Amino acid sequence: MGEIGMRPEDEYELKIPEILAGRDLDTTDPSDICPEPEVSPDEAQVTLAELAARIDDGDAARLERGELIARLDRQGWSQAEIAAASGLTQQAVSKSLAKTPGARALESNNAIAYLAGRMLGVALHLARTRHGMASERLADKMAGHRHPVTDATIGQLRHLLSKDLGLPGIPAAYAGALADIADRMEQAGPVGTLASTMPVRGELMLGEHHQAAALTRAITAARKASAN
Repeated sequence: MGEIGMRPEDEYELKIPEILAGRDLDTTDPSDICPEPEVSPDEAQVTLAELAARIDDGDAARLERGELIARLDRQGWSQAEIAAASGLTQQAVSKSLAKTPGARALESNNAIAYLAGRMLGVALHLARTRHGMASERLADKMAGHRHPVTDATIGQLRHLLSKDLGLPGIPAAYAGALADIADRMEQAGPVGTLASTMPVRGELMLGEHHQAAALTRAITAARKASAN
């Protein structure tokens, strides 16, 4: 039981370290660090039907449907139940669930803390593969919460990364990731100064890890393709 007078969100924040401890971040979705309301069967049926009607609108509806399918799976729905509610085949539901939470988050999570974490992920992944990168020191301090995450520090990190990525021999995946992050940040609006709370730290950490994992996959795939 929480302390007298403690707000539910404050009580939940105290549990963040316990929730993240020992997790495999490859299978951790940002929604896992924040409570999400349970979806009722009626609500799921209506929402999935609406998304099916909108699917021709493009990738956004597909991503939204994928997120809902993942939520229902976490709630304990069987793939057959999800398929019946959505009008998909069970094979299609299985394929949707096969995408890792990290991959889905990279495509759909535009929270400013998560995007900042992704930028840190680009810099820190690059530092692990190339020595002497200009962005490494600042990224390391920001990731270790020894330097605040603000508009100024994000701008400085982006500038240093741009210099690093202009060096010869840097895989194109890094520049592609940075461009995507920068575009999303511009749409999300100013960073301001991110509070050093556990939910924010959790979003930063997940963004960093998911981006680094995506870069590893992309670079490995590109090397295999060039070798064939």
